[in-house]
Amino acid sequence: MSDPINHSKKQFLRWSVATGALALGVVVCFVWLRLEHPKNHYSEDQIVPFLTATELELFSVHPSQLEYGNDPFAPDAPEPKPLKTPFGEFHGYPVLGVCKITAQAELDVVRKAVHSLDAAGRNWQEAYAMCFSPRHGVRIRAGGTTCDLLICYKCSEVQIFRGETLEGKIYFASTSSTPLPAPEDLNGILTSHAIALPKERKH
Repeated sequence: MSDPINHSKKQFLRWSVATGALALGVVVCFVWLRLEHPKNHYSEDQIVPFLTATELELFSVHPSQLEYGNDPFAPDAPEPKPLKTPFGEFHGYPVLGVCKITAQAELDVVRKAVHSLDAAGRNWQEAYAMCFSPRHGVRIRAGGTTCDLLICYKCSEVQIFRGETLEGKIYFASTSSTPLPAPEDLNGILTSHAIALPKERKH
């Protein structure tokens, strides 16, 4: 015959251990977030060349580096494989097309887009998404090398490259009612040059 008192003690001990583990997990997560919370680290000097360039390239990039089947969750779904396109890659992401921008009207549109990203980054309220699915890229050539912006409007993040080196990031997610930068203007240029945009996944 079991002892109800000992049984209660065992239950209490299990509950105490579980509660302690949960509390420790919360503390660890809090410390990790405090240490790992992303911060904007970019300078005006990195943005100005994109606002003054008289020639640039605008890329349409696929947000996934892998190619999946029609239903990636199906039991017999094939293993994903690297997604390749005839246009190569832009910092690891497949390029769907690229156009050279020299016309003043289109340069102004791209400059406006870059300016809005910079302004949103300067007013960033430290909200951020733990994803990165870029669909746009901007490239200029300065000082004998390339300077690039890899833009994810969906996840509110821009990566800034000099050559192949990641030199800065702009986070611009907002918890306020202020409208976020949107991709429509850049999409308009791409479609006017008959460049494909990535299709939205159904899953």
